[in-house]
Amino acid sequence: MDIWVEVNDRFLLVIEDKTGTAEHSGQLDFYKETAEKHCTGKNMLPSLIYIKTQDETKSRINVVEEKGFRFVSRKDLLLFFKEHPVDNDIYGDFVSNLDRIEASSASFRTRPIGEWSWGSWCGFLSYLDEVRDKNDWGEWKYVANPSGGFLGACWHFLKWRDYMVYLQIEQNIHENKFGTCRLCFKIQHVKEENLKTRNEWAKIILAHAAECGFKEIRPAKCRKGENMTVAVIDRTDWLGPDDGVVDLEQVVARLHRYEKFLDECAEAI
Repeated sequence: MDIWVEVNDRFLLVIEDKTGTAEHSGQLDFYKETAEKHCTGKNMLPSLIYIKTQDETKSRINVVEEKGFRFVSRKDLLLFFKEHPVDNDIYGDFVSNLDRIEASSASFRTRPIGEWSWGSWCGFLSYLDEVRDKNDWGEWKYVANPSGGFLGACWHFLKWRDYMVYLQIEQNIHENKFGTCRLCFKIQHVKEENLKTRNEWAKIILAHAAECGFKEIRPAKCRKGENMTVAVIDRTDWLGPDDGVVDLEQVVARLHRYEKFLDECAEAI
């Protein structure tokens, strides 16, 4: 546990402090069980706190709260600290660092899209996490791979034949540059005759795109795998020009149009 504090023999305060990582390996269940055992027979009450200073998804927050922990966000901390200032260098440095993270996360609203940083993209995906239907939106996270990894968000899962198809935002990361971000049309759990199945789904997507006048939807490079991309939309077509500030309402409206488009494609047998 990161912090364990007994207060006046009455309360046991347990704090799990996360930065860019998430709960894993059943650690919260173990911490809760340990705290409850410690309080048994001592007339003490456990208070379980989970602090996350980076951005967090709603789905992970729900998991934390279901395990009995109170979720405390970066915004919660900043509000409290600014209402209770302390003349201390360590305290001041910590608050200043939280301010920097918050400013970076919020920068997607004002910074030209081509100049977005890691924090900008995290803030943008957090925004989508907040405004989208929780029953349709999945979750966003960093996905490691040999080419450097990417920030990804997948959602709108539909059944097509015996497979799941869906949409995915992929913000590729290479040498600390954030230039490539695609909206991908994906197919999941393709194991047998994968290229044949992928090509059939790609043919449906591209044919319907031509019918609908969606010229921005183009074929993707063919790569083998269990989850494969069949078509993509470049960043400038779904998000906006590099030198422009994002129009969030327009972006959300575009995503809805592509979801409806995917609905229509999934009806094909």
